[in-house]
Amino acid sequence: MRIKIESFFKKYHIDATDKSGIKNMALKPLGMILSLVYTPLLLSYLGDVKYGLWTTILSVISWINYCDIGIGHGLRNLITKEMTDKKYKDAQKSVSTAYIVLTIIACIILVVLILITFTLNWYNIFNTSIDMKLPLLISFIFIVINFVLALCNTLLYALQLSEKIALRSCLVQIANISGLLILKQFTNQSLVWIAILFGITNMFMYVGTTISLFKKNEFLRLKFNLFDKKKVSSICNVGIKFFLIQISCLLLYTVDNILITHYFGPAEVTPFHVTYKAFNIIFAFLNALMAPYWSRTTEALAKGDIKWVKRAIKKMYSVYVFFVGVYIILMLMFKPLAKFWIGRELSYQPWLIEVMCLYYVLYSFVTINTPFINGTGCINGQLVVSCAMGIINVPLSIFLGINCGLGVVGIKLATTILMAFAAIFYPFNLHFILMTEIPHVKK
Repeated sequence: MRIKIESFFKKYHIDATDKSGIKNMALKPLGMILSLVYTPLLLSYLGDVKYGLWTTILSVISWINYCDIGIGHGLRNLITKEMTDKKYKDAQKSVSTAYIVLTIIACIILVVLILITFTLNWYNIFNTSIDMKLPLLISFIFIVINFVLALCNTLLYALQLSEKIALRSCLVQIANISGLLILKQFTNQSLVWIAILFGITNMFMYVGTTISLFKKNEFLRLKFNLFDKKKVSSICNVGIKFFLIQISCLLLYTVDNILITHYFGPAEVTPFHVTYKAFNIIFAFLNALMAPYWSRTTEALAKGDIKWVKRAIKKMYSVYVFFVGVYIILMLMFKPLAKFWIGRELSYQPWLIEVMCLYYVLYSFVTINTPFINGTGCINGQLVVSCAMGIINVPLSIFLGINCGLGVVGIKLATTILMAFAAIFYPFNLHFILMTEIPHVKK
C-alpha cells in the first residue's frame, strides 16, 4: 500500500510539502466524523446553558496560548533555517532555550491565573448563577502545563510533519468521546469533570508526541545545559512581532463567545457556536492543507528558490475556489444538516448562517496567503493590519451588536467586515514582499 501511495505522489509530481498537506487532509474526514459525534454528545450531556459556558471557558483558556511572546513562531522560523543549513547543534540549542524560557513564563502565568480565579466576579463575567471558579481553575492548570508541552507542535511543523499533529488531534477526540460516554453514565452536567477530561487527554497526548519526537530526532532533544542567552534574542526578534499578531488575533477571533455570553446570555452561544463549528469543519481541511507551507517557504527562500514559492501560491489560489463552492453549498443546506447533526432544531438569528459563510470565505482567502508571508519572516505589514483589526473589532462588535440592535449577527458581522479588509491587503502584501523585501533570493 505504501509503495502504491508513493508511486501516486511521484506520478503526479507531488513534492514533500504537498505530501504532508495531503496526509494532513486525509486525516480530516476522521477528525470531522469525531467532531460530528462529539459536539451533540457534549451538548446532550451539558445542556444548552452549560454547553454555552464551556465553549466560553474554551475561549478564555485559549487566550493563554497567546502568552508565549511569540516563542513558538520565532523558534519555528529559526530552526527551519538552521536545519536547512545543517546546523543541528544550533537547532538543539534553540529548542532547549525555547523550552526553558517557556517553562519560566508558564510558571508566572499560573500564579497570575490562580490569583485571578479567586478575585474576579465570574458570575457577572459569564452572566450566570453557576459557580465557575473550580472548572476555571482546573482548566487554567491544565492549559498552562499543555502550554509548554505544545511546543512539540512547533518542532513538527518545522520538520514538515504537520500530519502528526492532525493524528494526535484525532486521538484526543477519540479519548474525549470515550471519556464523555463514561461521564454520562456516572455524572450529570458537570463542568468540573469536563474540564478534567479535556485537560488530561490533551496532556497525555502531548507527552507521548514529545517523547516520540525526541526519540526519533536526537538533534532536537531538550538539554538544560544547552541553554543559550544569545538564542533568546534570536528567537524573540521575530517572535515578538508574531506575539503582537497573536494578541490581535485573540481580540479578532476569540472574543465572540465572551461578548455573546455577557450581553445575550450563555444559551445564545449554543446556536452561534454550532454554526461556527459546522463551517469550521470545512475550513479545517483547508488549514490542514496549508499547514506545511510556512516552514517549506522558509526553507525554499533559504535556498533561493522563489520559483517554488510562486508556483505554490498559484496552486493554493486554485484550491481556494473549490472551498468557496463547498461553503456556499453548506450555507444552502445548513439547517436540515444541522438538525440531523445535533438531533434537534435550534433557533438561529436571521442572517447568522449567511454572515458566517461570508466570514469563512474571506477568512479562508487570508489563510491562503498567511503561511507564505510568515515563512518569509517579513511580517511588518501583517503586524500593522492585524493590530488595527484587533483594536477595532471589540468596539465595532459592540456597536453593531448592541447599539445597532443586530444582536449575535452584529458581533460576527464586525469581524467579517474587518476580514474583508485583510482579504484585500494580504495578497498585495505577499506580492510586495516577494518582489522587493527579499534581495538575497534569486528571482
